[in-house]
Amino acid sequence: MRPMLPLLLLLLCRPAWLPAQARSLTAYGIVTDLFGTPVPGARIGVTAVDVSPGVEPRERTAVGPGQCSGARPTSAGAVVGADGRFRVVLRLDAPVPALLCLAVEVVPPRGTPLGPIYLAMDSVEAGKLTAAGDSVRMNLIVPEGSFGVPDENPPPAPPASFASEDEELVWLARAVPGGFGGYWRPGPNQPMNVYLTDMTLAPRAKKVLLKYFHLRPPTGGEPPDVQFMRGRWDVLTLIGWRDRLRAAGAAAGVRAADLRLDWNRVQVTMRAEGRSPLLARLPALGIPQAALFLVGR
Repeated sequence: MRPMLPLLLLLLCRPAWLPAQARSLTAYGIVTDLFGTPVPGARIGVTAVDVSPGVEPRERTAVGPGQCSGARPTSAGAVVGADGRFRVVLRLDAPVPALLCLAVEVVPPRGTPLGPIYLAMDSVEAGKLTAAGDSVRMNLIVPEGSFGVPDENPPPAPPASFASEDEELVWLARAVPGGFGGYWRPGPNQPMNVYLTDMTLAPRAKKVLLKYFHLRPPTGGEPPDVQFMRGRWDVLTLIGWRDRLRAAGAAAGVRAADLRLDWNRVQVTMRAEGRSPLLARLPALGIPQAALFLVGR
């Protein structure tokens, strides 16, 4: 028997059943990881079975497998799209009972299958139904351990020293998987906050960074933990934009340009002319305004 892990969250809208005739049931929603990143390529399986006698759920109730009889199973599946969304259509033969169980299972692209979770659904008055059929929305969160990310290589050892902060950031950008966007923390002995552009690789990034901060403790001491935030830009991109702004200088109204790793941005200090010269030059520089933290007029 395959090992199963529980899904962390399942949100359901009220479904509608029509016992008198054959109907379809559409299960739809989105599958993400703990950080809200879509999990494309996962497979969703939904099976509708009868509720065992004596089970009287209300509008939506999580039940155990023993409360679902398994009679008259109807199954369908779908592969999660690039945006994390899925849509499964079940064809329910007449007569559709007033109570049904849904067994939901998720199989990630790699790793351990999750589920099934059993849910019992009740019926509503026929007059409240829409012509399109019944539907139920499921937002599924897949736990980190289910991805089965292979630990192919041990974390790399950093060099004994770096000539500059830029050199350290470039090394981290190449060593840390997931689009490293910088790190910061609010004070000594606090967890280190790290930006990643691809949060699905956070487990692997954490191994690299814990070893790095152990071998090279930052100011304030070795952090007790590393926690991640979604970043829009990796640090190599930010360094490139900072250098372009420095080169543009006074002509673009720039007094100074520096990395703001706590904001995953580039901080630009304006000259007396204000923001207008810089904003006019940004398209030619290829830099989005959203990537800048502007200081000054």
